[in-house]
Formats: sequence, C-alpha cells, structure tokens
Amino acid sequence: MKKLLFITFLLASMGTIAQEAIDSATQEVTDTIAQKANASIPDWFKNPPTSSRKLYGAGEGISMYLDIAEKKAMMSANLRLAEQVNKPKTKEIKNKTKTVSGQDNETTIQRTVVEAKLKGVTIIKKAVVQSGDKYIVYLLVEMKR
Repeated sequence: MKKLLFITFLLASMGTIAQEAIDSATQEVTDTIAQKANASIPDWFKNPPTSSRKLYGAGEGISMYLDIAEKKAMMSANLRLAEQVNKPKTKEIKNKTKTVSGQDNETTIQRTVVEAKLKGVTIIKKAVVQSGDKYIVYLLVEMKR
C-alpha cells in the first residue's frame, strides 16, 4: 500500500514538473516571437492614417498557417473599422454557483459586441513576417465613410 501511494505521489510530482517545463518553454517561445515581431511591426500598423473621407483599420493575425494568419488579420482589421462605424455594446452575464461546502460563488463575464455593415473594404497594405514556425500578418484596410 505504501509503495502504491509513493508511486502515485511520484507520478503526480513528475506530471506537475513536466507541465511547468512545458508552460515555461511555451512562454519563452511566445516571448521570442513577440520580440522578433516587435522589431518588424510596420509604421502604418502602429499609426494608421486618418482621413475625413475614409476609415482605416489595422489588423494583425498570428498562426502556423499563412492563410489562417491572413484571415485573423482581416477579422481584426474589420473589427477596427466596425468600432469606428458603431459604438461597441458591452453586456455582463453573471453566473452564480454553490460549492459542495455551501459557499456562494459569483462570476461575471463581459461580452462586447459591435454591429456594423462594412461595404467596399479594400486591403491597401500587407506585411508578412515569419518567426520560427509562425506567420504574423499585418493588414491595413480602408473603407469610404
């Protein structure tokens, strides 16, 4: 019985150590990608142009696959345009639960929604950066007001 408890404890400890090592390695990779990407962020992405006739939105997408990174960047850029067309609406959802010991727990989830019709959106600038096995796509889109 003692051997079984010891083996169970040993396996649980090894699992915890392995997970910590994986988390640490993942954070290091994420930090490295962020550092490399930071050095290559286009100026037009950091400071999108402004105009009285057009709206501009800059978006970024990161993925192991170029097409997915492009789609994420386009969604992000469209969101920036939509936020300029209509004000985002925030909704709070409260969830109450009880623990086994009888304690009440309450969690609040905030959900932000932007509804806007976007017409004639065109990509005017695009930059692709490859960092390791990840692609980072930067897009600048425009739309008439």
